[in-house]
Amino acid sequence: TSILNMGSYKGFKMSYNEIIQALENGFKVHWINSAYKVFLDNGKLYCIYEYNSYMTALAEAEYEDCFIEGA
Repeated sequence: TSILNMGSYKGFKMSYNEIIQALENGFKVHWINSAYKVFLDNGKLYCIYEYNSYMTALAEAEYEDCFIEGA
């Protein structure tokens, strides 16, 4: 699967490494919907909600709900 296809269809489960690779390659990664932006800080994945700036760490079980913007 190419990086552009990761998370682009329901049922595909992104792994930690795939999310990291996407972020390092300049792709925008989201969790659940496009209002939740995923970012990396000191090796840990977080998401921030754009409408109220609420931020939380992503649990491993939540990685599967991540997707690449525009993929």
